[in-house]
Amino acid sequence: MTRKAGPGYADPEYELSVEWLAARERIDAARKAWSDPAMPTHALVICGSPRNDGSCPGGISRTFRLATIVRDEIK
Repeated sequence: MTRKAGPGYADPEYELSVEWLAARERIDAARKAWSDPAMPTHALVICGSPRNDGSCPGGISRTFRLATIVRDEIK
C-alpha cells in the first residue's frame, strides 16, 4: 500500500509505502520529544562483559562494577 509523499518531500507526488511514512512520522515525533529541553535526560549504560557467575564463580567482572558505578552516579 502506498500514498503520495506529500508536503515536505522533494517530490510530493512520489508514491511511498504507508508503513514507511508511518515510521517516519514516529521518528519525527520522537525527535521532537528528544529535543524538548523540558523532557528528562536519558542514558543507556551497557555492560559488555561476557563473564557471569557461571564463568567466573565468586567474582564480579570489572565491567559490571564499572557499569554499576556509572549507573549510580547518573541517578
